[in-house]
Amino acid sequence: MNYKLISILSSILLFAHISFAQKFDVDTLYKSGAIEKRINVVILGDGYQESEQDQFIEDAQSFTSQFFSTTPYKDYQPYFNVFAIKVPSTESGASHPGTASDVSEPFFEVSTVDNYFGSTFDAYGIHRLLVADNTSAIIRVLGTNFPSYDQVVILVNTPHYGGSGGEFMVASTSESAADVAIHEIGHSFAWLKDEYYAGDQYAGEGINMTKENNHDLVKWKNWIGVDDVGTYPYCCGDWYRPHENCKMRILGEPFCPVCVEGSVKQIHNLIPMIDAYSPTEKVRESSHSETFSVDLVIPKENTLKVEWMLNGEVIHENVSSVTIASSDLEVGANQLQVSVQDTTAFLRIDNYETRHFNTVLWNINATPMQLDQVSEEEVVLKLSPNPVEDVLSINLYHGEKESYRVGVYNLAGQELISKKYRNRSKVGKINLEGLDPGLYIVSLQFENGLRLSQEIVKN
Repeated sequence: MNYKLISILSSILLFAHISFAQKFDVDTLYKSGAIEKRINVVILGDGYQESEQDQFIEDAQSFTSQFFSTTPYKDYQPYFNVFAIKVPSTESGASHPGTASDVSEPFFEVSTVDNYFGSTFDAYGIHRLLVADNTSAIIRVLGTNFPSYDQVVILVNTPHYGGSGGEFMVASTSESAADVAIHEIGHSFAWLKDEYYAGDQYAGEGINMTKENNHDLVKWKNWIGVDDVGTYPYCCGDWYRPHENCKMRILGEPFCPVCVEGSVKQIHNLIPMIDAYSPTEKVRESSHSETFSVDLVIPKENTLKVEWMLNGEVIHENVSSVTIASSDLEVGANQLQVSVQDTTAFLRIDNYETRHFNTVLWNINATPMQLDQVSEEEVVLKLSPNPVEDVLSINLYHGEKESYRVGVYNLAGQELISKKYRNRSKVGKINLEGLDPGLYIVSLQFENGLRLSQEIVKN
């Protein structure tokens, strides 16, 4: 399923009824490919006045740098684009209404700030919960300036610690801002749960949270015992997490293997590993050799396994193109398939090879080669059947009707059968009845010195 296409179509439907908002400058911070073929991270700034837009871009670049220094995003950087939209606010900073119940307020000076997206602390009575309340403004800005977003990051121009996940994740510019933002992306992008107890309202089954503690049944059972993955209890509620020191629990720590796996799965859900393929027409009529190729989105460390199959048999591996000669095809229907699988150690999913891969399938109808279709330089030889019982058919197509000689040799180089042909495009048949079972070489020698040789098996 092309989740990226679904995302784009959903965006089109979402913004179809929204009146156009103001156009703002969009800066490209990192671009690896076409917008429709990459995961587009769009950074919005809130609480940055017009005179502070250079600071916003500096903060956005700082976030981007740390984002691509974090596993698995650094490993899959070629799957992403990053853009920043400059949206000036009337005033700097974020509001702080002083209404939190989890600290003795006012923890910071109570204030109301006229910013563009309504960013405020004390959301839902939690002091450090920083949210952008004006979601309609966010939607209008995205709809007008960058509707093909996949992940939105809102950076709020305040030094106070805070942030939140959700559809539009929010982070301040505090000292740990980038780490907070990446933690929140864990929520928004990969649907990861907090691995500290955030409250009953946030508890629930997820990639990295469960009530199952049986190592044979837990959803991350394939990771048990790897890099300290286990089933660790939360403080309450009979819930378990996979790790004690994951970024979803403690800032400054890496994502645990279970959270990395969940993020990589989401990357593959959004973006296929095959970026493009050629020829684009998947139903082919063929009587000549033809080259087939794929463009791949390759992780920083290439972990992609590429397999080409012709009529169900593997013919090449780990190459981006193959040339199929007409002699490789059976007359009539043929199928050429290329499949790509990510063999990364970040994934330990049961039956992964049958669930997470990308393919392209060409249906090729091979028509018999006619002499007037072959150029003077082109020579096509087909031996059939192979393996052969007694009579071998030798079909030769050559632009020049010159004479040639056919020899059948054993592996020691001894010629066992010899026959000459003059001015013919089709050699015909050779009787091998007197040969013992085994491997032989059939060689054709032309007047101009050209030699063609192929192996056959005699049953």
